Amino acid sequence: MTFDASEKSTYGAKPVECYRISQGETLYLFTNADAVVVIPQGTFTPASISNTGLEHSKESGAGSTELRVPRDSPLALMFATIIPALPVNVTIYKAHRDDLANAIPIFYGVVASVNIENSEAVLTCAPFGEALQRMVPLLSYQCQCNWPLYGAGCGISSSSFLDICVVSSVSGLSVVSGDFAVRADGWFRNGWLQDADGDVRFIVAHIGNTVTLMNAFPALASGATVYAFPGCDRTEATCASKFNNLVNHLGFPRVPTKNPFSSSLS
Repeated sequence: MTFDASEKSTYGAKPVECYRISQGETLYLFTNADAVVVIPQGTFTPASISNTGLEHSKESGAGSTELRVPRDSPLALMFATIIPALPVNVTIYKAHRDDLANAIPIFYGVVASVNIENSEAVLTCAPFGEALQRMVPLLSYQCQCNWPLYGAGCGISSSSFLDICVVSSVSGLSVVSGDFAVRADGWFRNGWLQDADGDVRFIVAHIGNTVTLMNAFPALASGATVYAFPGCDRTEATCASKFNNLVNHLGFPRVPTKNPFSSSLS
């Protein structure tokens, strides 16, 4: 029996839903069934998880869905301290117990927000297509470079500048490593620190053997290996001296400081 036939059947339908949730190297495969479900997309284990269904309309936010899980679920704990630096992607598959080989995806999206309601966490998931409706600003006529550091326009490879460091100690937002001291003070400021799982944290300060993070890693400990990426203040001087990349600098440092529409040029 095909998926459509099972879906339309009055008595033969036995639907199950499978949820693939990923963030970097972290992957969860859950199902709302009472037993393990094996479909071509993977093996999904039973969990307390449900969704509100999909709404199809022309209204803003159409196509979104809400996942409900216990507040102590690993999915909810991903958002317990801060919004994850990497997006949490969600794919929902639907199948029928008598025809698991024909599972089909019914939702592709990303977790947009999380709320706690009593004993449950409600994860609001927006479809990927919603991002296409956002207004994206044009380049700014400013002194600082417009390109994202290590992005396509910047042209610098992050792997060429990373330092592999071994953590000596961690205290709140401060991470200590002798490997940080090899670089001049401020080298890693405005860059980021990445742990072995691919989770990243923005670096707000770097002095000697210590970097200060915007948000702490929940489980980083002494002896761990991390990857430190230097930051950029987006000025011409830094682009040239630190990255030797002045040819790709997209700033306008010689913007006139006088506005002829509001004051005299003399």
